Amino acid sequence: MIQENEHKRADRVGQLIKQELSMLLLDGVKDPRIGFVTVTEVKLTDDLKSAIVYISSLGNKTQEEESLVGLESAVGYLRKVIGQRLQLRYTPKLMFKSDQSLREAHRIEQLIAAIEDGEQDLPERNSDDEYVEAQTLRTRMQPMVDASKEPVKRSGRKGRKGRRK
Repeated sequence: MIQENEHKRADRVGQLIKQELSMLLLDGVKDPRIGFVTVTEVKLTDDLKSAIVYISSLGNKTQEEESLVGLESAVGYLRKVIGQRLQLRYTPKLMFKSDQSLREAHRIEQLIAAIEDGEQDLPERNSDDEYVEAQTLRTRMQPMVDASKEPVKRSGRKGRKGRRK
């Protein structure tokens, strides 16, 4: 029995877009407003025409908003490069949104630690939290980026055309 929504094309293409965006943010985008940004998830519509890209940014709220503004200004370049690399019939429209899951996870860890320590007063939520210490995609992928600088050639029908006898 096949389960619904398992291995949908939109999910697979979303994963590819997530990988390409992560690589582009490592060394392709030169906007100084974009700080340490990690692409956490890409949700595509079933027709593959629009995508919501969830990002997590290290820094406070203002730095995260600056990163979102920088990404919005670079959306044309990002779509062009993704379209070239993935060779899709239609390159999806990209919309960037902030992903607060890291901050929420950090908050839950603080609350659990306070409860385990037996504190009566739980720590207050700070609206302008400084960045959460986390290993970013930029640092995790740096060794892979250095190793894969050369473009990969694809073999296909066009390369075999002259080989027939």
